[in-house]
Amino acid sequence: MDAPKQLAQMMRTYEKIPITDAVAYANSLAPDAASKAVGGCKVWRCAKGCGPAGACVGCSYNCGNDECMCPCGIYPFSCCACFCGAGKGQLTNLKGNEQLIVIDSNGTLGYYALDCNGGGTQCCYCTPAF
Repeated sequence: MDAPKQLAQMMRTYEKIPITDAVAYANSLAPDAASKAVGGCKVWRCAKGCGPAGACVGCSYNCGNDECMCPCGIYPFSCCACFCGAGKGQLTNLKGNEQLIVIDSNGTLGYYALDCNGGGTQCCYCTPAF
């Protein structure tokens, strides 16, 4: 399923996608689509308002599936944080304060910093490198 037009437009201009819209889209995906979107080489880019919109801030090779994923060595940060299933197309880090959500059928993930009220602010896009 393709992302709704509004989400597709927001992604092209690196606008922040509300977490409620991202979760609604992820929940609409078939389980195999969510699983395929998580792994592989990804480029991390700033969302508008979190740095220059679309600026590349790193790259990673994501190991895993829709149940658990670890970006192995986010260059240039050399860190590894694992995210595990919080729902279809949604992965939360072990501390529970960050979430990756599948936001399109091409394998793009939205990276959200979560607040204590269950909301979140998108700060990055994690797009397929190839």
